[in-house]
Amino acid sequence: MKRKNLILKMTVAVALMWPCLLSGQTGLKVAPFFDGRYNESRDVVTVVAKGKALQPYGMSLYRSLTFSKRLPEMADIENAVTTDGKAAVDKETGKMGGKLIYAFYSLPPAKGQKKEMRYLFYRQNDEKTYLVYMEGQTTLERLKKMFNK
Repeated sequence: MKRKNLILKMTVAVALMWPCLLSGQTGLKVAPFFDGRYNESRDVVTVVAKGKALQPYGMSLYRSLTFSKRLPEMADIENAVTTDGKAAVDKETGKMGGKLIYAFYSLPPAKGQKKEMRYLFYRQNDEKTYLVYMEGQTTLERLKKMFNK
């Protein structure tokens, strides 16, 4: 009985939190990749951070996916990143042989959402692919320095 109660409480908590976790990604093509589909994958590391730990960096939300294998949806991810980048107010990208190798995008706040900027970081190399979504009151330059460490 206790186990059923715990499972029910956890399910309700996830259902209530789910819109909050996706809210800032409203309207972005990369949003579906952060829907939890990779949470159990051994080939993908998922990270979600919110709150006080991010304040020193000027951020309120940090979500990342690190792919250790070249999965079939990598082309879809790259296309989604490129599409979202078209709305960027500030950006830096690098391509090699027509493929997107890295991208830093500063995106305007989602319509009807808080006034925080949204940031998208993408990087691909021979070993891994990184997709990071962030929200906050920081600058693209500050984030680039943080990622280059």
